[in-house]
Amino acid sequence: FNSAFVIMESVYDLHDWAEPSFFLRLDLFFSFIYVFELAGKLSVWSFQEYWNDVDNRFDFITSLVLGAAGMSVMFLSLNKGILRYLNM
Repeated sequence: FNSAFVIMESVYDLHDWAEPSFFLRLDLFFSFIYVFELAGKLSVWSFQEYWNDVDNRFDFITSLVLGAAGMSVMFLSLNKGILRYLNM
């Protein structure tokens, strides 16, 4: 579902169409889903076990970046475009 949403956002961007207001909420939703997935894995595995898998390293870094960007949009009134580009 996230892939379809990213494609839909890209279509809006390429055509310079105004985005519906729910796009920001969906961006934040997906960002926090990844953060919660990270927290869930770390609640079961030790950090060392988690970090041994290269895929998990990528997930860890991207989840932290997306979570920080989402929090910035929510609490610091950061431009929502930044979250969109980080989500891609």
